[in-house]
Amino acid sequence: MACGLTTGRQLPCKESVGGLSRVYFADYGSLGTATIASGNISALSGTPTFFEYDLKGATSSLTTNIISSRDTGTTVYETTLELTFTHLDVAT
Repeated sequence: MACGLTTGRQLPCKESVGGLSRVYFADYGSLGTATIASGNISALSGTPTFFEYDLKGATSSLTTNIISSRDTGTTVYETTLELTFTHLDVAT
């Protein structure tokens, strides 16, 4: 059964811009145990040093694919992070 149209729709305003602007790396072994509250990491028991890398342009991306199987009743999340760094040198 079709639905009756009762109103139109205007193009919404752009209130935010998505994308990646920077990424942080740390040595995995220095992280320790993570405390998770409300789905967010709120504390780390280790003493990691984080290194910040600025990203330029729209060539970096974070993609998550959801792969479900009815045969086995499982769902797997495959996440791919692609980063493009500009002007790399030996020190960085």
